[in-house]
Amino acid sequence: MKPYGAFVVAIILLYSGKCDAYKSTPNKDHLEFINKVLTLSEQIERDPVLKAEWEARVVISDRTIEAPPVEFTCEVETSATNPTSVHMVRPSDIRVVAAFGDSITAGNGLGARNLPEVAMENRGESWSIGGDRSLEEGVITIPNIIKKFNPALKGYSMCVSGRYMDRAWFNVAQPGGKHNHMPSQARELIDRMKNDSRVNYNEDWKLLTMFVGGNDLCGSCRGGNTAEQYYTGFEMALTMLVQEMPRTIVNLVSMFDVTPLQNMSTGLACDLLQWGFCDCARNWSTIHTMRPLQLAYSEKFELLANDTRFQTNDFTVILQPHMRDMMPPMDNETGQYPPGYLSPDCFHPTRISHQGFAVHLWNTMLTPVGMKPVSFDASIIEVPIFCPTTEFPYIFTYENSKIQDVDSTAQTVHSTAQTVGTTAAPPLSKASFVTAEQSLLVIVSNFITFYLVEKRAHIFA
Repeated sequence: MKPYGAFVVAIILLYSGKCDAYKSTPNKDHLEFINKVLTLSEQIERDPVLKAEWEARVVISDRTIEAPPVEFTCEVETSATNPTSVHMVRPSDIRVVAAFGDSITAGNGLGARNLPEVAMENRGESWSIGGDRSLEEGVITIPNIIKKFNPALKGYSMCVSGRYMDRAWFNVAQPGGKHNHMPSQARELIDRMKNDSRVNYNEDWKLLTMFVGGNDLCGSCRGGNTAEQYYTGFEMALTMLVQEMPRTIVNLVSMFDVTPLQNMSTGLACDLLQWGFCDCARNWSTIHTMRPLQLAYSEKFELLANDTRFQTNDFTVILQPHMRDMMPPMDNETGQYPPGYLSPDCFHPTRISHQGFAVHLWNTMLTPVGMKPVSFDASIIEVPIFCPTTEFPYIFTYENSKIQDVDSTAQTVHSTAQTVGTTAAPPLSKASFVTAEQSLLVIVSNFITFYLVEKRAHIFA
């Protein structure tokens, strides 16, 4: 990397920590991810045909699509005392949230308006761990839902911030993360949480969401990333967690199928970007291996969730399989895949995708084991949000799902769902606010883009 390229990276890293002083150097995988984003940006900027095609088909895509703000009306019930069993934990009992992951959980591409902005980590709006603003302001995340039950929730990430910033809190996801990073993310989380005076480590109930697999799948055609290796990475992490992190509910979220990625390309520029991020899913000689491997990953998750080593009175692992067979978004009027669900790199999910991920994870958490969905239609942006009931107030685990009338349980839970609208997309709703933070993002991204355009010949060898 030439000096100007390093300078651009430094600007991104500095801005990604604008909420806090920068504290630590990002690791090799993170820098490689940023380098990939900027290299692909450079390729498009250098080629007039690609640049014109990207501006004509990608830039104009509507990425302001958002789900309607949620009007929260669930009845909040609290436990009389802090529960001692993981099978009796209500949403209001969750005191701490945390997340493992890759660039999706880090928030890369979330809210990005150009390629350089994809390198910025919008952790504050990340589906499983972001805590910016509120549901009413359109930030639909797991923490923002739980904050309605417990406003004193801790651990959620905020702002555009890097992994080692204070505002990342217990979001230890790293761009480029894979199965082999799970043990190190477990160690990072345990140490970070133990050293946080805001957390009562032994008494607070914790909700940890683990979602990794895209980089494993996208690199599998070059060898490695087998289902057995995937299993081992998570097994090592869970072994650490069950031994050292009491009072924890772990969500294992199945990875979605990446083979439809090519159908969401808008042309040559998108093709270039998708080949850069996930060539295994674009190569006709290897794409046929992707879906079976993705399903094998989910099967390994099921083994881990059923492993008695990870099921104790104060620790549980729950498979949340709703993304396994997720249906890609489809424009019902045109029959086309709407590009607005992907960021300007034609790969990472945008805000509307994160909002859908969050709602469906929440609903799956409130669905008994044995009835959890393995699919959802990403086209539908106005979906019901489930509420706990007096009869079934707990987050469902394998143990408390063992009830006599599972069908009536599901009916009761589903009947208390509150609706966030009533129809499917499109037409799709628009964002109705622009924050000062977003305005700053424009200024910085324009500064970065200036260097990509004016100094591109000097950025990379």
